[in-house]
Amino acid sequence: AHPDVGFHQHLAERLGAPLHLLSGIPYSPTADMPHPLIETMAHETQQNNYFSYTAVQKVLWAAVKDVVNRFRVNELKLEPWTTQFHPAWWKWRIPVSYYWSSLLLSKREDWGDEVDVVGFLQLEDQPPYTPPPALESFLATSGLQRLFVTLPALNLNVLIAMVEEIVPIHPSLQVVIQRMDNSSEPMFLSDKLAVVDSSVDVKWLFGRIDAVIHQAQDPRILSLLQQQKPSVAVPVSGIEKQWAHHLCEMDRETHLPPVALESIAGNATAFSMLVTSLMDQVSDAPLSSSFWSRSISFETKQAVRRTVSSFYKQLPVEAMTCDVLPTKLARVYDTELDLKLSYEVAYLANKSGCRNVLKYKPVQYSLERLPQVAVKEPIQRRRRSTIKDVMRLGTMPPMAPTLGTDLSAPSVPIDTSAYWTTRADELSFRQRINAAYDAFVASEEARQLT
Repeated sequence: AHPDVGFHQHLAERLGAPLHLLSGIPYSPTADMPHPLIETMAHETQQNNYFSYTAVQKVLWAAVKDVVNRFRVNELKLEPWTTQFHPAWWKWRIPVSYYWSSLLLSKREDWGDEVDVVGFLQLEDQPPYTPPPALESFLATSGLQRLFVTLPALNLNVLIAMVEEIVPIHPSLQVVIQRMDNSSEPMFLSDKLAVVDSSVDVKWLFGRIDAVIHQAQDPRILSLLQQQKPSVAVPVSGIEKQWAHHLCEMDRETHLPPVALESIAGNATAFSMLVTSLMDQVSDAPLSSSFWSRSISFETKQAVRRTVSSFYKQLPVEAMTCDVLPTKLARVYDTELDLKLSYEVAYLANKSGCRNVLKYKPVQYSLERLPQVAVKEPIQRRRRSTIKDVMRLGTMPPMAPTLGTDLSAPSVPIDTSAYWTTRADELSFRQRINAAYDAFVASEEARQLT
């Protein structure tokens, strides 16, 4: 799940399932920087930075608690969270994998083992991009320095007016502006200025320009780093200010210090000075740019593998699998033999007379403590409508014998077709279960004797 999707905790609690988050924004509390929604990078004190995460969480919870509690009670059949401040996912130490480069922002020292930085994730095997012929011809002019500008927060007409005013001052400059809408064709205002839409592939475009003025938005950063074009950020939001800060810290020779949008909006003189400073970086491109570009590209190729590794490292596989048939998920717990069993194994064991069974959850979430792994609890009575079951299944399924005691388990209809389709399949499954069960019991008895 993504941290911004606020219902992941509640779904995990209802299912009793492990939760793993994946995000491109640093939401884990740290003393090194404030919460991304705090629009400052002043870093006044480490204490203020760290507590900014709790402050933001309190504000967000106050805004959504009524909606969340209605969802918990009406849809998930869970108790409402009546506390003034519910546990944020990071207070529960929920595992999270952050998909950005550790060269851009390394794992913070005060982040726990549940946090990993895996690298930028990039879709592979994308179809080759075919640019509009007119745009390709526009960029084919030799002897010019090309500047790419993407500033969604600035009015497009204002930006075009500023560029048209500075182009005569820079005769060797060609500018490409990207707007955020999607139209069929680029708009060419002169032989030095073109406006393209969001359908133009940024990776392709970055290979044909010399410098970038950008807003430090996530989709642009990977292409910017892979090709290491001189750039300057004009951030607006809190997270944009953070990325702009980290870009400059990573390579000050290539990425100029960020500037405020207010300082250049509608001010052609200030914008011209910014362009001059940036284009000077093109001729003085440092050798370190090649190092950063290769390092980022190599790390990105490993990002998917690192993400999968991060997921499985945090996954409590042992607590999730059946002790008798490890290829199945554990759903109930045999108190007599201390075994976690899948529904299939429990069903067969139940038909053989085993009744000491409790409901089992791999993970249990609570307001009072951290999530607990491998939880056994009494099976609650479920109120089922036989008529609704018949309508859903089409036919009346066989009634399964009670799992556990009268107080711990109801008699509920089970659709056995989910387990096997023929009598022969059932017999074959029974033989496999019995062999695995006998082997497990024999090993347990041998272990106890020794």
